[in-house]
Amino acid sequence: SEVEVFVLMDCLRATWMSGKTRPKEFRVTQLEALCHFLEERQADIQHALCEDLHKMMA
Repeated sequence: SEVEVFVLMDCLRATWMSGKTRPKEFRVTQLEALCHFLEERQADIQHALCEDLHKMMA
């Protein structure tokens, strides 16, 4: 919901303002986690993209 989005934004903004996201080590760890997630879910992501793109073409 819209309220949940604003709550999440406030939480993310507070984390950024705290300085936690500034150290290089934090950013590297986040990127490694993202890479792992993308590798782990690659087939699901490809399947979802294929379904979405075919809907748009039809």
